Amino acid sequence: MTNHSKKQLKIAVIGYKLAEGGLERVFGNTTIMLHKYGAEVHTVVLEDAIEYDFGGKLIVFGKFSRFLKYFKLRNYLKKEKFDFIIDFRHRINPKMEWVFLNFIYRNLKFIYTIHSSRLDTYLTDNDFIVKQMFQKAHKIVVVSNFIKHKIETKFEAKSVEVIPNSVSICSNSTTEKLPFEYVIAVGRLVQLKQFDKLIESYANSNLTQKNIHLVILGTGEDQDKLEKKISDFL
Repeated sequence: MTNHSKKQLKIAVIGYKLAEGGLERVFGNTTIMLHKYGAEVHTVVLEDAIEYDFGGKLIVFGKFSRFLKYFKLRNYLKKEKFDFIIDFRHRINPKMEWVFLNFIYRNLKFIYTIHSSRLDTYLTDNDFIVKQMFQKAHKIVVVSNFIKHKIETKFEAKSVEVIPNSVSICSNSTTEKLPFEYVIAVGRLVQLKQFDKLIESYANSNLTQKNIHLVILGTGEDQDKLEKKISDFL
C-alpha cells in the first residue's frame, strides 16, 4: 500500500552506460529498486548503450556531441528540480569533474557512489578536485567499511555512508542446488577484477581439503587465461 502522506521523492540516477559491466548492472538495479519503493525515478544515460533493465523514465543523451550532451544534462536537471541526484559515473578526468561541480551540479543535491577500493578507477588523481567533490556532495555512498575508512583517512571526507550493492531477487524463481558446498565470485573476467589472485588464494587455502569449491561466474577477455591457470592447479 502506498503511503500518500509522504511527498514522492524525485530522483535522477546518472551513469555513462546501462550495458557490459557490473557497475552498470548495479546502476540499473538501483533504479528498479527506487522505482519499486515509490520514488519518481529518471534513469539518465550519457552514452548510447542500453542492455540492462531499469526503473522509471529513461533519458539518453548518447546521440548528442560530447559538449552538447552536458549542456542538455544541466538544463534537464535544473528544469526537473530533483530532490536527489545519484551519480554512478567514473570520475577520472579532473577537468570534467570541475565542470560537473561548478556547472552541471551547481546548487543541486548530489550523491556519489564508489564501488571499489581501487579509488584510481573511480576518482581523478587530482586530490584538490577530489576534496572539493567530497565537500560539495550531499553523501558519498560506498559498498564496504574498508572503502569508507580509506576515503575518510585520505580525503578527510565527512559524509560517507556504507550501503552494499543491491541484488534483485525473484521470489517465484526456482534454482537447482549444487551437489557441493562452494564460494562464489561474479564479475567480468578481466585483469582489473584480479580473478587470477582469487584462484591462487583459493588453491593455497584449505578449502579444497574441505571439498568447498570455487565457482566463478562471468565472461571476458581473460577467460582462456584463467581457465589455463585453473588447470595448472589441478
